[in-house]
Amino acid sequence: MVNDMDLIKATFEVFAKLITNKYVIISAILAILADILYPRFRGFMGEFWVRQELRKLPSDRYRVLNNIMIEENDNTHQIDHIIVSQFGIFVIEMKNYYGLILGDEYKNKWIQYVGKKEKLLSKSNSSKLWPYKSKCGSYRLFS
Repeated sequence: MVNDMDLIKATFEVFAKLITNKYVIISAILAILADILYPRFRGFMGEFWVRQELRKLPSDRYRVLNNIMIEENDNTHQIDHIIVSQFGIFVIEMKNYYGLILGDEYKNKWIQYVGKKEKLLSKSNSSKLWPYKSKCGSYRLFS
């Protein structure tokens, strides 16, 4: 019969052999880095894709502003994209969420469906989904 000490010793020996293998160490480090950096990478790629699509708009009819920082009192707000045209002013706040998200600007609660799982998104747990109102001032965009 195997006692607890023998099991711990055998586990430690296997772990010691694995840790001496440089490929296992490199793989573990890459896995940890991927887990940490993946959400940022997804966000960057989502904004990059939208920026590339917005570049296709005719520059004589649309003015596209990217990554706009607005300071109001002691707060700073960042807006991903603003499009100004004769048709109106459009603000795009890019969120690289996955699944199906249902809701609109008049509802306090949205629902995110990922596979068979349902997640409730509300102002209390995801305030970045709802636009803020602030007096931004005016800018001359067309000459």
